[in-house]
Amino acid sequence: MSRSEEYYGRTGLRGLARDVRWAFQDRTPIPFNRRLKATRAGFKPVSAVAYDFGHNDARDYLPDTSWWPLSKANGPAARVVLANKLLFYRQFRGELPMPTVYGYMAAGHVVPLPNDGHGAGGSGANARGPFSSLAHVLDHLIEHGPLVIKPMDGDRGRGVHLLEARDGELLKDGRPLARQALLDFLAGRDGSMFVEKVEQAEYSERIFPQATNSLRLMVFGGAGTGGTPFMPVAGHRFGRTASAPVDNTAKGGLICSVDLGTGLLERGRFLAVGAPAYVYFDEHPDSGTRLTGARIPGFTEIVERMLDFSSRHPYLAYVGWDIVVTDVGFKVLEANHHASLRIQVGYPYLKDERVVAFLEHHDLMPRHARAPSGKRVSKRGG
Repeated sequence: MSRSEEYYGRTGLRGLARDVRWAFQDRTPIPFNRRLKATRAGFKPVSAVAYDFGHNDARDYLPDTSWWPLSKANGPAARVVLANKLLFYRQFRGELPMPTVYGYMAAGHVVPLPNDGHGAGGSGANARGPFSSLAHVLDHLIEHGPLVIKPMDGDRGRGVHLLEARDGELLKDGRPLARQALLDFLAGRDGSMFVEKVEQAEYSERIFPQATNSLRLMVFGGAGTGGTPFMPVAGHRFGRTASAPVDNTAKGGLICSVDLGTGLLERGRFLAVGAPAYVYFDEHPDSGTRLTGARIPGFTEIVERMLDFSSRHPYLAYVGWDIVVTDVGFKVLEANHHASLRIQVGYPYLKDERVVAFLEHHDLMPRHARAPSGKRVSKRGG
């Protein structure tokens, strides 16, 4: 049995019964027959809403059942490195500009991450020395500025918190917290890292200053690309009041597609739980700052650098890069081996000949997909 048959072979009465049950239990606000049709094709019913299957052909989109098989194209070793943010940092901080990791929590203790001389741009590693205690962490907040604490293995913004000191007060996510309460909170954050807070570029700060707003660059590399890594689509996330201090859409943030040729933002979009369709924004709904047409400084150079990095690491087959643009370059926050497929909104993967070739090489083409006809490379370039 091929991997395509294994993951997409929902045949027989048992498969039909399962899909009927899932579609019946789902509460996405579309008719049952549409929920069932989406489920039979490998999509969650909410994806039928996101991709607007009332007007778009489902055969052009990679289904939700492809999410895990696609992530496995990276292979076991790469997935381990990408899934652990501390290991990723230690492995690649000599090649990529990253925010400094000062240490991490283990069984109530701060484990320092010493300066080993590495660093690719920006502030490098631990210019102010490693942390040795929780008191040292609080001293850093007071003397040097904010920190982010986040799990080594987290995703979707879960467990990410902003730590600050302002006007004599200690704050967590913008809210005052007594010193002992903050110490107790940190002591219980086993497996979380203390990371430098990146100062984002002026355009991003202006759009929404209460979150660190990040680019999501989707890069395909290695086998199946003909030796040329490519990026079929990119998005820019922005936090909202409900999501702060993170920008993740799962927490309430919004996302704009990015024109790959110009680095200009397209309309922002947000799909609330239970909503019948995306809501689109030309201006940020909280700050009122213009989104549509805003330019990302240095976007072309960022893309070129990440594609060059991918060409040097062909075992990284499918990665969603989270990047913060700064006024002096950029910082790589993390790399996701199981990035959401929802970034296809407006730019379906199966209309891109390069993605199709990659999927065919890895035996991951879904059964529902329309056979490619002629040149199908996206006009967005990349």
